[in-house]
Order: sequence, then C-alpha cells, then structure tokens
Amino acid sequence: MSEPKKNIEQYYSIIDRRSEDLEWNKDKYTKFLVTIALRLGYAIKDDGKPIQLYFSGELSEYNRAHNSHNYIGTLNINRNKVLGNIKICTHDEGKKIATLWPIHDDDDANQQAKDNKTKDFIKYYIEGPRDFTIEEIAAWYHPVFKDYPGHSPLAMEKEVNYRQMKSLKAQHKHECNRLIEEKKTLEESLAISKEENKSLNIQLASTHRKPDQSTIAHKRPKKILVGVEKIKIFRRSVNSEVSGVKIHFDDGSFLLNNWDQATERYNTLSKLVGKEVITDTWGSYSDEEWFANVYLAEIG
Repeated sequence: MSEPKKNIEQYYSIIDRRSEDLEWNKDKYTKFLVTIALRLGYAIKDDGKPIQLYFSGELSEYNRAHNSHNYIGTLNINRNKVLGNIKICTHDEGKKIATLWPIHDDDDANQQAKDNKTKDFIKYYIEGPRDFTIEEIAAWYHPVFKDYPGHSPLAMEKEVNYRQMKSLKAQHKHECNRLIEEKKTLEESLAISKEENKSLNIQLASTHRKPDQSTIAHKRPKKILVGVEKIKIFRRSVNSEVSGVKIHFDDGSFLLNNWDQATERYNTLSKLVGKEVITDTWGSYSDEEWFANVYLAEIG
C-alpha cells in the first residue's frame, strides 16, 4: 500500500444511479442525501442531480477495520454550503469518499459517525412510505441527532414528534394572541372611525339642503370618494360661470355641484376622501351628473 497523502484537495461527484435498481445498501446517492441532512443539517434537493462535494483537509488516521484513510477539513456542498471541521472516510488514496460526519468537542457526540445511527434512516427513505422528506430530516431530525447521537431512530422519531407538537402549540398560542390583539386594534379603530364620522356628519349637515316636500330625492349606491376639486361651472339661473365642486369616485365616475357655499362644501368634502359615501339629487337633475348632498355610509 502506497503512502497516503498528508493533505488532500479533492472533488467528489455522487451520481444518481437509482434507475439501475441497486440494492438499498448500495445506493450511494440516497445515502449521502440522508447522511448530509441528518449529520450536517443541510438539505440537498432530491432531484437526481449529482451531489458535488469539494473537500480540503489533512490526514487524521488510517482505519484498519475499513481499510480507509480519514481526513479532517472543510467541505463545500454543491457550491452553496461550506462547513468546517468535517471528517471524511475515503478509499483509493482519498479519491473515493465513503461517508462523512462532523467532528465535535466530546466523544459522545462523535458517536454520530457510526453507521448504525444513519443506515435505518437511509433504508427507510429508500424502501419506506416516505413519511418524511430530506428537508424534514435536516430541519427536525438533525437537531435531535445532535442532542442525542446515541438515540435509536424510533427514539428520535418520538422526540421529533414531541418537538413538533410543542412548536405547533407555541405557534397556535402566538396566532391566538395575534388575533386577539388584531381584534382589539380593529375595535379601537372602529370606535375612532365612528367618532370621526360623527364629527364629519355634523359638518356635512351644515352643507345639506332639503328638497321641497313635493320633490322626490334620488340616492345613489355608496362609493368610495377618491378626490374633490373646486372648479368653475356654468349655472343657467345666472347665465354665467360660478364656483362649484367636482367629486371623484373609485370607479372612475364623477359628479358636480354648482350651488352657493362652494368653498365650504369643498373644505368639508375634502375630509371624506377615502371613505364610503352616498350622494343624492332631486327633481329633474340627473343623478349621473349632479349631486345635491353627500352622506357618510354607515360603519358596521
């Protein structure tokens, strides 16, 4: 056996060969998907694309039982994730990678390196009903695996279920509190709006004019007022232009008013922009062109 390299900088490409109907324990592609998710907490999308690993490190030891050389260094996964203090197990003078795991400060945590902590997950992911995804392994099982490297897969699953339930309860509590605060804010906002409308209705009343008892008033459906203009409008009764008011709605329509008190009417109606209003007119005046009075729509 030739002298092993003391330092290596090696690129490894894990190819998806699952279509070749390999036995589950020979499926290297899925093994690395699960191992990287479980041991390193990084999820690689299971899309069949090659897993690209670039490793740079120093020789750690020779494992006689597996006839492998182990190195510790930095791992780059798919050019997206860089992790330090990673140990890899290699064959053929570092040219082939067998597995990998993180190095920790205590021996107990380093027991993650043993195959019997990952092979059940690998087999389940390949042959089982896929009750969890690679993303879920990285998100949920990895933290448990870190805390309890000696746990059996069944014990880990129980811990994951417990943590998920705890998380759901916390989310539910947070959402309930958010909805309570939102309801409180809406009620306060509604109360303020009602007070504001009460004040605005008093101001509006000063601009209102009632039709003669023999004249029928026509009210239009409520719309959102989006703009108010003070303009010059022709008035037939005086045969000349006078100051008037033009109001715009959210559907693009507009109405006109050429009565007296245009400035007062303009000032008051400008305060209603953004609110739902109802307009009326009477007699022979078209409710598609003119308005007499403006009313605030009721707030629920």
